Amino acid sequence: MPQASGTDRDAKPDAIALEIDRLAMLVETKGREIGLPCVAASADIGSPSPIRDSSGRPYAGALFKWVDPDLRYWEDRGFALRSYFIHAVRVCSEPMFYSHGRLATWRATHVLDALNEKGPAERFSVGAAIISPAYLPGGVIGAIVWATADADFAIKPVFRDNAGALQALALQFIGADHERSVRGAATSRLC
Repeated sequence: MPQASGTDRDAKPDAIALEIDRLAMLVETKGREIGLPCVAASADIGSPSPIRDSSGRPYAGALFKWVDPDLRYWEDRGFALRSYFIHAVRVCSEPMFYSHGRLATWRATHVLDALNEKGPAERFSVGAAIISPAYLPGGVIGAIVWATADADFAIKPVFRDNAGALQALALQFIGADHERSVRGAATSRLC
């Protein structure tokens, strides 16, 4: 019997699920290549449900390793309320970077300045990061964070050289997962 979550254990992976697997590998590989090997991804920052591979397993904790391996953010329903990066993604739709306790993007922005005045309540062991929000149809917001524990990591040149490509990759990956999640409901509304 088909599962409502779309994670049927006996079902053969479809083309979208296999594409999500391919994109997940790119997300992880790109992070390692640019010196930000730790990855956190959410298809919907309002939901703790993790993005799953074509076999139904979460990427979080498996393919995507986090700075603090004991922090299982995808299992913590209150994480989004405490995460500095999630708060930033709610107010800024552009890619941004985190360094020395502050968020910035490629231009001055009052929303990040206001968030920086409050500062992160908890760093979750992150020294530097690039955050790519993915605003999707239906008001859904997803995001990918590429991070390192190294607080002295030279994030500005990495952001300058990679933010555009990372943003496109985030939109592809999060968008494909969103399509997999809503395809039945979305096509029924179109007809």
